Amino acid sequence: MIYIRIEIWPFGNQKEAKVLSEVVIANVGGDMQQGEYEARASQEGGFLAERFKLNSMTQSGKHRERLKQPREESVLVSVQAHHERSLGFWPLLRKVFSKIDRELGRT
Repeated sequence: MIYIRIEIWPFGNQKEAKVLSEVVIANVGGDMQQGEYEARASQEGGFLAERFKLNSMTQSGKHRERLKQPREESVLVSVQAHHERSLGFWPLLRKVFSKIDRELGRT
């Protein structure tokens, strides 16, 4: 799974970060050469997710949410993509964001 968090940092101040959106790209099938992916982009403010306890990996408390499956009411758009795995993740991201852009243009 690829997880992308899009934030705005007012005046470059990370402590004042505001989540604009999140994107999850899940591998849902295919074979060794060709992957099938489902991508979901969140409504403004991010996905609704379950809380989890702080542990040694999250002592800062900055990332207190773990995304299992985003609740449907927080999903803005969902798209499918087929992708040749050997091309790597940048072309996959380009394909997914292009599909999200086209889908949002229809609404």
